[in-house]
Amino acid sequence: MTRFIKFLALLALLVVVTPAQEPAGPVERQNLNKALQVGGLSDKEFADIVQQRHAAFEMTASDEESFRKLGAGEALIGALWEYDAFKVPAGPPLTGEQIVTLLQAGTPSRRMERIIQERKVKMVVEKSATDQIAKAGGSATLIGVILTNLTEEKPIEVKPAVVVPVVREPTKEEIKAKYDALIADAKKANDSGDHLRATEILADAKKLDRSRPEAFQTEGYIWLYSMDSISRGGLEYKEAIAKGGEVELRVEHVHGLSKLMKEQTCLGRMWISKAGVRYEASDKVHMFRFTRKQIMEADRDKEMKVKESGFHIRVDDGHNKADTLHFRAARSKDRAEEDTLIVELLSI
Repeated sequence: MTRFIKFLALLALLVVVTPAQEPAGPVERQNLNKALQVGGLSDKEFADIVQQRHAAFEMTASDEESFRKLGAGEALIGALWEYDAFKVPAGPPLTGEQIVTLLQAGTPSRRMERIIQERKVKMVVEKSATDQIAKAGGSATLIGVILTNLTEEKPIEVKPAVVVPVVREPTKEEIKAKYDALIADAKKANDSGDHLRATEILADAKKLDRSRPEAFQTEGYIWLYSMDSISRGGLEYKEAIAKGGEVELRVEHVHGLSKLMKEQTCLGRMWISKAGVRYEASDKVHMFRFTRKQIMEADRDKEMKVKESGFHIRVDDGHNKADTLHFRAARSKDRAEEDTLIVELLSI
């Protein structure tokens, strides 16, 4: 009976057992779920299979919780985090501030261990720094990985009688040109998939000129739509608006809400600034622009006739008549959280 159960577990994982066949590919999430439900293999046997074949998916904290409920032990969980489909983006060693930022954005501690092992860490190790990492969600194991992956700082050799050239202060035009170049480089890095590198470039832009909004609005967009952190993206967007910038959001315009018509939507972009709000559908059919003075109300939808709760903007159309426009965030995950953020941006 034990051998039969083990056979069923191997069959669920699609393990190839005949030499004439091609080697089995990476382990799929649904197949691993089935194999754990069947049982018959030890935790180490499961881990060995994952180590040999790797996983076809990127591990998440919810995956770990689900697998543990099905009986996965430390050996299998560790192998999944180490041999999953996640690819560490190339780049320089991480700073302590970047590690804290990634943890606060929801990056699992085990994922950070793998990133640090490949990218290394450049930071001054103090109790305050490790306390911040632990407070952000870093485990004791992660702190140990950090301590064993520190980059060595070579002492600066000071030579006598070195003439230090006078450094000319850059002009406003030079600062502006460098700032614009950094924003362009950050967008290129984000488009290529290196989102972490993009935020590093934007940090340099902020140091160069904190009065300009472009770095904040660009980083907010990256956190919202590339790194999937609504809270961090919202902080950047609010800072951008405060500095006179205009932030971009992906939304659906909901229309046709009368009793005689079915709900209809059009996908588009919404831009919010101190001056007001504007919307443009992807097909250019629906376009709106309103000043802050015209906005009478911005709030979450509570009307039952709207299938999926979103938000609405009640505006003065300029003819002493109020018009209500309905929207919702164009995402399936955490839509309500982004709807709330958009209402907050409209209310600044």
